[in-house]
Amino acid sequence: MKDHSKFSAVLNRLKRYIKPLPITLEVTPLIGCSNMCSYCPQEALIKRYSADHSGSTKIMTLQLFQQYIRSVPTSVQLNFTGYVEPFLNPHSLSIIQYAFQRGHSLMVNTTLEGLTSEIVSELRHINFDRGFNIHLPSGSFEEQIGAAYPREPFDPSQSPTALTLSSTYLDLLQSLIDTPLPNQTYHCHGSIHPQLLNIVDLTSVSVRGINTRASNLLLHKATPVPPERNIRGQCIRVNQNVLLPNGMISLCCQDYNLDEILGDLSRQTWNNYRSSQRFQNAQKKGCNLCDYCELGETHSDLHF
Repeated sequence: MKDHSKFSAVLNRLKRYIKPLPITLEVTPLIGCSNMCSYCPQEALIKRYSADHSGSTKIMTLQLFQQYIRSVPTSVQLNFTGYVEPFLNPHSLSIIQYAFQRGHSLMVNTTLEGLTSEIVSELRHINFDRGFNIHLPSGSFEEQIGAAYPREPFDPSQSPTALTLSSTYLDLLQSLIDTPLPNQTYHCHGSIHPQLLNIVDLTSVSVRGINTRASNLLLHKATPVPPERNIRGQCIRVNQNVLLPNGMISLCCQDYNLDEILGDLSRQTWNNYRSSQRFQNAQKKGCNLCDYCELGETHSDLHF
């Protein structure tokens, strides 16, 4: 009994130093992204959502967002990223403003598509405490980020895939470099667009890897992740679900084919969703999608 009391006292002291695992909701405010990046399975998302899930709701309005979020605690972090460029939705500014006023911790991932200098001026009043992350055009992969119209190759000798960037995009990017938003960062995939090589002299740009999005980029499911690397049931991304325009919640940022719909905030409260058998099973045992995912993270991967 004495040893048990000592153990309990030590455990209670340790709890003061252990941060609770954050709960995050990613917001996908519309279906359909004009960037059409070659490493992003947009066609799978559009086809599945339109066939099985959409009804008539492909764009999230402020009113719909307010409905979905009304029971979500402000302790839940919100990421405006999900499966698309968020600012292609004309309502995203008002949605983000409302989320900030509500008191949520915020992060944005954006290619700047859909943004204007007027919108950026409004965003300057918002604290993106977990980052305003700018996804820059790549010199390695096919994308339409920042591309001028009509589409023309920039310089095939430097990059066979890079399109000429528009002056509007370049001006907006330069203004953000000159006067950044709170916690602003930059990243690209593969290599940076050859038209932006000078940016590395002005700011730090991280290079992110790509993956198959749990085989959703492939015509057929790949071989499952080997058992020694399969962390099904241990992945922290089960606490980072994706809110769709119609209120449904998918498993995580890899579920572009919407194979794992866990709930629906147009019909459930947040507590009902989190206590549902479907979510509890996913949290404890993972989902079939997890067997094909290369991006999983465990608690030990977190760095506080």
